[in-house]
Amino acid sequence: MVFGLGEEDEENLEEKISDLFTDLGEKPRVTAVSRVGRRNSDGIRPVKVNFSSSTSAQQILSKARRLKDMEPRKTVYVCHDRSPEERAARREIVTELKTAVAAQPDRLHFIKDGKVCSREKS
Repeated sequence: MVFGLGEEDEENLEEKISDLFTDLGEKPRVTAVSRVGRRNSDGIRPVKVNFSSSTSAQQILSKARRLKDMEPRKTVYVCHDRSPEERAARREIVTELKTAVAAQPDRLHFIKDGKVCSREKS
């Protein structure tokens, strides 16, 4: 799933996705690209991307963090397509992470294997 990718009336979604992945230094084989949800005037719908192999998807996901350092792509992020149950569980973990950060701002907090972990900042 790709979030934050601008939406226009007559857009070439395949080309936009191809440009995004090229910026990441990847050229995966994409089998399908589509917007998810209903179109509304004030929001940008996420884009669901299907790859020909899971290896391609893993390579894109591993490089996705580079997007925040690219000026035109700062608002775009890529993540797994999660089920509603997975999204609810992830939301709880992120809430737990935010609580830990607020309680101990001098430590580095992160999520690993579905649990909130922390260590000393180096």
